[in-house]
Amino acid sequence: MLELDHPLKNDGGETEVIGSCDDLLCLFNLHQNHKKVALWNPSTRKHHKLPANPIAFPDIGRNRLTIAYGFGYDRVSDDYKVVRMIESLREDLDSFDCEVLVYNLKLNSWRRIQDFPYYHRYSGYGMLANGALHWVVFPTPGLDRPELIAAFDLGVEEHRLVPQPDYPGKNFDLNVEILGGWLCVICDYCRFGADTCVDIWVMKEFGGKESWTRLFSVAQPSSIREFKYVWTLVFSQSRGEVLLIQDGGRLLWYDFKMNTIKYTEIRGGGMETNVCFGSHTPL
Repeated sequence: MLELDHPLKNDGGETEVIGSCDDLLCLFNLHQNHKKVALWNPSTRKHHKLPANPIAFPDIGRNRLTIAYGFGYDRVSDDYKVVRMIESLREDLDSFDCEVLVYNLKLNSWRRIQDFPYYHRYSGYGMLANGALHWVVFPTPGLDRPELIAAFDLGVEEHRLVPQPDYPGKNFDLNVEILGGWLCVICDYCRFGADTCVDIWVMKEFGGKESWTRLFSVAQPSSIREFKYVWTLVFSQSRGEVLLIQDGGRLLWYDFKMNTIKYTEIRGGGMETNVCFGSHTPL
């Protein structure tokens, strides 16, 4: 396994990938109060560090903060944008304060826009599809609230809710991913005991709930004692298989025709995985 010499490597702490677009990676450093963010082309080794913009909420240690990032290309302005949403849970635990910042590469500056009305219960990164970033969100912070899919349009910089398919079951964990350019919903029934499978839905054409198709379902193999979750990664070249990540550290190929899975090994143990294809996209 080759360790890449990325632009935040020597800044201390752990570096994560916010997102990828046109073969550019957006990176940030977990332990620098979100001051260190950079755009990087691994093929050309060129990079651009974004100007620092520390979190505005005071007393970060005592506030329960949720931080959601996103990165993508805006076709309207022909520009790359980074979105940072920070939500601070109030003392009543049922409401929150919000700050949304958008970075424009052409202007090399951050600016604040209207607040995001939905709550990101978990920190995470937006999934880019059809010019919008997507997250699983909640109407309010309460634990019994339904899970929603919210989209933030990079062109008009407005949010909207995405209609969801008619799921056959009710008790599952919901996540969004991108698979082959399609918005992908992962319904994980494994954590609720009665079912031991994961359903994968894709929206091949953006529209209403009728645009959703259940692509396949992965059942827990009998040889695996604990099967917590599955993430989609990429199609094979023939699109006859899809590469999945099981429980954050194991890769497996799912064969659509044969309805079988086979494991593939990568040295290094637990990992965060992203797909990036080489190009000479300039910064």
